[in-house]
Amino acid sequence: MATTDQYTIRGSLYPVRSAARFVGGDSDDVINADAAGVAREAAEDSSGTFTAWIMIPNVTETACSICAFGDTDADEFIDFAVKAGLLTLTISDGGVDQVTAQEDAIGLTPHRWHHVAVVQEASGEGPRFYIDGVKRAATNDVTTDVDEWINDQLGGIDNFTIGALSASAAVTQEFKGYISDVKYRNKALTQAEIIEDMNGATLSDDGTYLQNHWDFKDDYKDNGLGADDGTATGDIILCQASEFDSRLTFATGIPVVADKILIALTDNMGLAYVCQAA
Repeated sequence: MATTDQYTIRGSLYPVRSAARFVGGDSDDVINADAAGVAREAAEDSSGTFTAWIMIPNVTETACSICAFGDTDADEFIDFAVKAGLLTLTISDGGVDQVTAQEDAIGLTPHRWHHVAVVQEASGEGPRFYIDGVKRAATNDVTTDVDEWINDQLGGIDNFTIGALSASAAVTQEFKGYISDVKYRNKALTQAEIIEDMNGATLSDDGTYLQNHWDFKDDYKDNGLGADDGTATGDIILCQASEFDSRLTFATGIPVVADKILIALTDNMGLAYVCQAA
């Protein structure tokens, strides 16, 4: 990298969301809300839905967990993740995968906020994925038990994580990008309900089924029925994030040290100019 290298980054300032920023890598950055895992294992949920907003910087990361139930002492987990740009749900029981389902094609666009959801119920279909309220074509690559959920022998679940997977005393699959508005409901949402959630509506039965809701507006408080507040470990930053923030934070080649950085905000767009890289 020469000292005269120059970079220009442009991106929209809207929409902007309260979020947790994860820089990615093997740094054990994770938000722990273990009480949520303990509570759901005790309740033995037979179905469930994860929803969240995510913004990823690329579609090449091997595996980035959005959120997961795990077993600290064993290879047992339910993991909602992005793998090479594809939404994926993996359910492993005692080291044996029961379900591995994945989108057939990439539906996420880097540096864009997307509402994502995965639904699991005892219907024989396996997990159903949604991006921005639209159901995604997906394939069950492992079908040992396509109806598997917490009630089906996952008796060791004792943690819940956002931004990584925690199982067998290891933190893996650290997320790279931004995560906002993570929710877990112990029911299978319909597509209409997922669209309501995406639009910010409170569902009519949230007073019964919205067990967990972390919005990251000021802290890691759980606003759901469980009130299972999270704790951040590592270099996680709560922030307001837009496309411009993502492009600036994760731009390829941007130097760690620069002699000059100019940022302009105009017409709902952000422009950053980095020059004379050290």
